[in-house]
Amino acid sequence: MELDDLLDRGELGLAPVVAGRRVPVLGAHVVEIDQPTRWVPPGWVLLTTGLRLAGPGPCRELVTELAAGGVAALGFGVGIVHDDVPPGLVDEARRRDLPLFTVPEATPFREIVRAVDATLLDRDLDAFRRAAAITDALTALLGGPDPATALVHGLARVLRCGVALHRPDGSVLAADPGSGQRGAAERWTRFRALPVTGPPVEVVDADGLFAAAVRPGGELRSWVLAGVSRGSVPVPLIVRAVTLVSRLLGGLAAAGDEDAARRRRLRAAELRRLVGVGTAGVPDARTSSAGREDAGPARPAADAGPAPDRARVVAVLAPEAGLPEAERVLDTLHAPYLLGELDGAVVALVEAVPEMLPVAGSSAVPPGAPLGPAYRNARLAARRAALTGGGPVRAEDLPVLDRMVAEVGAERARELAGDFLGPLDATLVATLRAWLAHRQDVPATARALHVHDNSVRHRLGRVRARVGDLRDPSVLAGVYLALLTDE
Repeated sequence: MELDDLLDRGELGLAPVVAGRRVPVLGAHVVEIDQPTRWVPPGWVLLTTGLRLAGPGPCRELVTELAAGGVAALGFGVGIVHDDVPPGLVDEARRRDLPLFTVPEATPFREIVRAVDATLLDRDLDAFRRAAAITDALTALLGGPDPATALVHGLARVLRCGVALHRPDGSVLAADPGSGQRGAAERWTRFRALPVTGPPVEVVDADGLFAAAVRPGGELRSWVLAGVSRGSVPVPLIVRAVTLVSRLLGGLAAAGDEDAARRRRLRAAELRRLVGVGTAGVPDARTSSAGREDAGPARPAADAGPAPDRARVVAVLAPEAGLPEAERVLDTLHAPYLLGELDGAVVALVEAVPEMLPVAGSSAVPPGAPLGPAYRNARLAARRAALTGGGPVRAEDLPVLDRMVAEVGAERARELAGDFLGPLDATLVATLRAWLAHRQDVPATARALHVHDNSVRHRLGRVRARVGDLRDPSVLAGVYLALLTDE
């Protein structure tokens, strides 16, 4: 409550003597002993009859102590010990800017204490009711299709202010319709100039800017910023509402993370099932090697990938591609897909390969056809891309030698060409890969391997001594097949 609320209670007969500074009144207490601030905390009203004030010195000491202790006001009872307020007390109260009022002899101090307690209790009860109403109003918004935006708009309504949800870089995820993007940008500029004070509401400035971080699992995801006019809503209610929204948003983010992880696992498992590969890169016992699509239990439609009665593409992503990046690209297409890591590579099943997806090799799947052969062909195309150093390779565009490997199977081709790599150590195999990837250009190969040109020539000479002349088409073809099918 405010001190003026107490002074306006006509039945108490209180009369202001010194206006002084104004702070919220948090309670009232009667003290007639030395060092009264031991019993009267900051924000409270001290009531006294001046029993121990025998001269200007004690008056100055009392006011000095009360002002330093943050006491809200001094109520002086007249007509009991002193007929009027001692002049020294008035002068020091003015000097210290401490509010001072008189209490008539007919008004017991207990009535003042009771009036303060009753007012505070009423306001606490009202605050509790408002807080409960705010909590109910905000939590009711969680069931909609876009709960994050609904919470931002709901917070703006209950606090009657501008609210926005920002990414850590300041970009706006959601803003109330009233202040919009412009208001959100203005509040963000103010926010960045303020120090972070710590949770639950981590930034509060004198102009009514309140900010709380959304930290699911301790990771900063976003900021809730609310610009509230001072005095329009009690500060504790603002803090409670902003904190509640930040925690609800954190819960939504954590639930979203769990759901995304679950969907990621389902998609990867479904992809392994369809291509006939288990988690360890071996044929899955639940499917045939052809990857029949009628095997296993039914999957949720959202995680089943593209429909089997439509044309699809199996894509093996480039080595630099990661699962999170690929997932973000595919999510932006709003089309069904499957994605997972198979045999050490990131593999996707899509209706069409998007340009922004870094693909090494791909293979088209006709409607209704099994995925197993297409997956093997896509891996073969990716190996050719790695060997030749070119861009993405489609299995349909493979040259005749590669298509022969696809026909007889990589395992059989590996058996036939395995003798070519047997005599070579890892350094020579790596040199051969780089040499083929750079179109048999020795200087380019040397630059890629960070060695001298003569080192490459020396290594190629060692290869010739062990497997034959690389200018012989049959030898070069054997080396190429061995590298193409090497696991």
